[in-house]
Amino acid sequence: MVPGRVTEIPDREDRPPYFTLTPSTAGAVADALTIIVSPKPLEGLTIGRDPLKLERSRVAQWEKDWGAAPGKLELEGGAGRGWTPEEKAAGADGTRLLKRDDPGPQTLYYNPKAKPGMPVLVKLDLRYGKHEVAK
Repeated sequence: MVPGRVTEIPDREDRPPYFTLTPSTAGAVADALTIIVSPKPLEGLTIGRDPLKLERSRVAQWEKDWGAAPGKLELEGGAGRGWTPEEKAAGADGTRLLKRDDPGPQTLYYNPKAKPGMPVLVKLDLRYGKHEVAK
């Protein structure tokens, strides 16, 4: 990971470029998205195109070691606004990096327990929304 590089989740090149969530049980209101950013590869994992099955105990240990309730900073007056032109350009092909004097992002999530050189784990709830199907 390079400072200033925009990482899109889901990636704009994904087809479709969004998550489709389906509740697994009646009454469920959200799915959890866990993001780990690490300065080096995680031992014992080989990342590829296919999903990985992770042991619950391993994920629980990562959450304990690297997780925290995420902090969230919102740009004053920026909640719900779209990307700045600079963010959009930086995410388009990865060749432009965000710079210190570019406008700040509208929303910034961070781990208040993070220490230099240590992986960061943030868990976000993705709430189910209702949508209309075009007829």
